[in-house]
Amino acid sequence: RAATHRRVALGGHTSLTLTLNPKAPLQPPDFHFMGAESKVAALRSKLLEYLPRWNASRLPRLNLEAALQMPLPARGTSELEDVSSDCAICYAYNITMDDGEYVPEHNCDNPGCGRPYHACCLREWLQANSDTRQSFNVLFGACPYCSAPISVKLGV
Repeated sequence: RAATHRRVALGGHTSLTLTLNPKAPLQPPDFHFMGAESKVAALRSKLLEYLPRWNASRLPRLNLEAALQMPLPARGTSELEDVSSDCAICYAYNITMDDGEYVPEHNCDNPGCGRPYHACCLREWLQANSDTRQSFNVLFGACPYCSAPISVKLGV
């Protein structure tokens, strides 16, 4: 199972999580982009546009490079800060809580920042900040790194 799942760091706190079908490894994988929406929207659009032209006789890496119109980074060639997907508040990737394990799922939408956060870390950070505002079950505040607007739902 572990060999079918990969996270590819694309740089700028943006990554692509892929899950290959072990029965058809050359077919298009399931994918999920992580990062600031301002950065991943164009990448997602390129990949979706390319899917009808996916060539099952080519390796998935080559198809992805053609779809995204960029070379994928080789292992160990990127700056650690650029590819890090650890939470920018607790500096961990996985955290275990009573109700399960969590990875950073919120990102700052500022293209110059894009740092990832666990929802629970961001929620706690915003609740401790006096400038944070609440509307229904959503907290609205500022990114801890760049002060751009950021929000997170309560109780999720």
